[in-house]
Amino acid sequence: MKITKINYDLFSDKVKKDERVVLISDAHDKLTDRKFSSQLIKGINDLKPHHVAIAGDTMQGVKYNNPEKCRDLAYTLEGLAEAQPVVMSLGNHDLVGLTEEGRRNYRGLGANSGNVYPLDNQSVVLGDFRVTGFSTEREAYAPSNHKSGKANELFVQDWNSSGIILPKENSPYFEELVGHAPHPLASREVLENALGIRNFNMYLTGHLHDGYMPAW
Repeated sequence: MKITKINYDLFSDKVKKDERVVLISDAHDKLTDRKFSSQLIKGINDLKPHHVAIAGDTMQGVKYNNPEKCRDLAYTLEGLAEAQPVVMSLGNHDLVGLTEEGRRNYRGLGANSGNVYPLDNQSVVLGDFRVTGFSTEREAYAPSNHKSGKANELFVQDWNSSGIILPKENSPYFEELVGHAPHPLASREVLENALGIRNFNMYLTGHLHDGYMPAW
């Protein structure tokens, strides 16, 4: 298996020394494959990151109801968490067939390690970083809503009702937001109406698979 790594450099006075953050997204059930995961764990742990962020579409939502699938996923998360914290958020595929029981199982992933944080509109402080995981609801991903422009409105509604701890402009932390879809952040409607969203220093996403660069 070949692991492709893409590197980006960011600079902030809020981070006191050079740190590396690893982003994984859109694994689509691959993290429950223990052979694949063993190689992935070694490859990431060798990089010695400050933390690992998993930005959604980790597993099809209905599979969070399956204890065996959750154990296989926890194997990967706990293997990574032996070396550094792991934070994760939900994507649109995680929401497919996700029941209340499944959501509880998601929130309990990696509980044995104490170093895995399945964030569901929650935040965790990791040194100089405060990491927030945002879960927009599935309707915000519907193609018809993207075509009509309603997706951004739904994103704003989900954001403003999420209960997320909103960072202040002068926050002492490097504010990292782990979501799933990048394109709402290119929308003036979202930037103007999603409370406090401009105060995040970095937004980690996936969803589009082939990458995304807003026109500006």
